[in-house]
This record gives sequence, structure tokens and C-alpha cells, in this order.
Amino acid sequence: MAGIDTEVICFGLSQDGALIVVGDGTGEIKLFTYGECRLIHIENLHAGPVSAVKISPDNTVILSADTYG
Repeated sequence: MAGIDTEVICFGLSQDGALIVVGDGTGEIKLFTYGECRLIHIENLHAGPVSAVKISPDNTVILSADTYG
């Protein structure tokens, strides 16, 4: 998948199947279109690896968690 240059720890798919979110070992969360695998957003919100991600049913919120400290 374009835009992934580190180990993917977790991922989530939107309920409508249009989006995929991935969390990686560097603390970044990346949002892609599912069909085209086009990177549409990046956030670096965690100090350590992201352990869980989820997209809200209306595709407006991404929840994420880590196990760092």
C-alpha cells in the first residue's frame, strides 16, 4: 500500500467499506481510501506504537489507542 513505510500494527475499515485507517509502530495514524489505496490524511498523535484504531459509523471520527507508558 502506498504511503506505508513502517510496520502496520493495527487497522480498521469503515462500515461503508470506503476508508481504511492504519496505526503503525511510530505512532502515526494514516487514513486511506479503500478502493484506490489513496492516502488522504496523516496524524502523529502517539509517542509509541498505535495498538488500536477504529472509524466511527459516520466516518467523521477516528479513535486510536497506544500502550506507551
